[in-house]
Amino acid sequence: TVFTFFTANYISIHLFNDPNLTEVLKVMSLSIPFFAFSTLFMFSLQALNRSDYSTYGKFLVEGITKLFLAAILIYLGYEVLGAAWAYVISLLLATIVLLYYLNKVFPLVSKIKPEYNYKELVTFSWPLVFSTIFWTLMAYLDTIMIGVFRPASDIGIYNAAAPTSYLLLTFPIAFGFIFLPIVTSLY
Repeated sequence: TVFTFFTANYISIHLFNDPNLTEVLKVMSLSIPFFAFSTLFMFSLQALNRSDYSTYGKFLVEGITKLFLAAILIYLGYEVLGAAWAYVISLLLATIVLLYYLNKVFPLVSKIKPEYNYKELVTFSWPLVFSTIFWTLMAYLDTIMIGVFRPASDIGIYNAAAPTSYLLLTFPIAFGFIFLPIVTSLY
């Protein structure tokens, strides 16, 4: 967040060739910790077999808030910056709701002393870390490449059309959303 915030001007000028993106990059950099925590809380709820709470927080609260705030802020004339602020605020609200649900299911102040097998946990987790990094790169590389070689307006057009291709992932994601917590609990 700090790196992106303070290098937003450099990134917008030298990487995207558009100095107008500086403010948007600064606002979007504020979403990074909220995105990380909301994702962490969502998967924690899934691991505790409470996919309903993670769905309420991540998809309903975040999605509805993002939609309505973006519509209101764009209507008020804030344009792209308004959409960026809507994104940040929706992630903040989703993080708060998910933390509330996580605390409800698994109180944060617990008297249980955990026992960890760190070696087994790290051995199991390293491939997952690299898999997640490559998956994220693969998911956003097309947008980054368009941003580097084309004007910012082309990114907007592409990102407006691209979500229709994600409809192909509806069933595998829904299956995984339910399947992974069950497999985890069986293990």
